[in-house]
Amino acid sequence: MLDSKGFSLVEMMISMVAGTLVLGAVIGLYTSIMNASHISVRMTRLNQELMAVVNLIARDLQRAGYFAGSANNFKRTDTNSDGVIDNSDVSAAINTDFVFKPAIDLQALDSVAPNYDCVLVRYDVDGDGTLSPGDYHGYRYSSISKGIQSWNSASVSLCNGGSWQSITDNNEVLVTGFTMELVPPTAVSSSVRSLQITIEGQHKLDNTLRVRVERLVKIRNGYYQRE
Repeated sequence: MLDSKGFSLVEMMISMVAGTLVLGAVIGLYTSIMNASHISVRMTRLNQELMAVVNLIARDLQRAGYFAGSANNFKRTDTNSDGVIDNSDVSAAINTDFVFKPAIDLQALDSVAPNYDCVLVRYDVDGDGTLSPGDYHGYRYSSISKGIQSWNSASVSLCNGGSWQSITDNNEVLVTGFTMELVPPTAVSSSVRSLQITIEGQHKLDNTLRVRVERLVKIRNGYYQRE
């Protein structure tokens, strides 16, 4: 009859140490994967938030100047009888209520020109051809709340007044910078100018996660050329 023997104390101690090391490695790997996952989710959330904001601003800028019957602004007759139809042949009845005017619609609150942090736009939302409540839109940077704010109002003329509402999630995203720079046309004959929008932000729970998004938006309307 063979004698049955178990593990010795030394063998058990070695097994426990080896098991502990393996378990520690597994826990460490799991923790590392979870941390990487949290960072990835936060980075994605931050990037999506800033991209959504810059796209929203860009869409309104591209609508700036639109109104029902706006095609009439491009009609030209030789009003000065010089035999040439050009931008000097503009009717006094031309509608300029909606057009984008950089000298008025770009304002600097916390920034310094030519970098602006507030923009005002107008376009004919209800399609009645006249400037009315709901046709005014604005976007600005708030250094106090660290966010981008918007305002749809019956009258927008100043960036430092009125009831502005945040359009960024301040629970997760802190906007650290918002600037817009006017870019002149590349060709003398071109009436199309652009606005370079730059937004910088960081995640509120991890300031090492930072994102910078940029977008160049073309602004088109006839009056803009003549300013």
